[in-house]
Amino acid sequence: MHTSANFVWIYHLLNNLSEELLNFSMEVGSSQSNANVSNWQLNEAIDKCHQFLDSRGIKYIDNKSELCCTASKAAIEELFQSELIYIRENSYSGYWNFSRTPHIPGEIREFVSQINFPPPPELF
Repeated sequence: MHTSANFVWIYHLLNNLSEELLNFSMEVGSSQSNANVSNWQLNEAIDKCHQFLDSRGIKYIDNKSELCCTASKAAIEELFQSELIYIRENSYSGYWNFSRTPHIPGEIREFVSQINFPPPPELF
């Protein structure tokens, strides 16, 4: 039996599927300074980045001094004030990148050293 609640759920599911989610990583601290930064300072920086991402609804997973994040294209463009472009390497692979240098928001600027998008897979 079909109910209107089922149709509403399907409608929302299909709308969410139409918005592609992209993965990116944020490096907290720099590779040169991480050796000189205490665990406490690094943990504090990561906590501040967590709070910032949480407040914007961006999902993330910790990977030591790197945060692996997932968000919609629109959310990433709004967050870093730069358009995302898809760079096609060949007929079967490509990768996302910013059209210009991204603007790292002031709340996390002192903690984030780099933003990366995953490279295209190597196919053998």
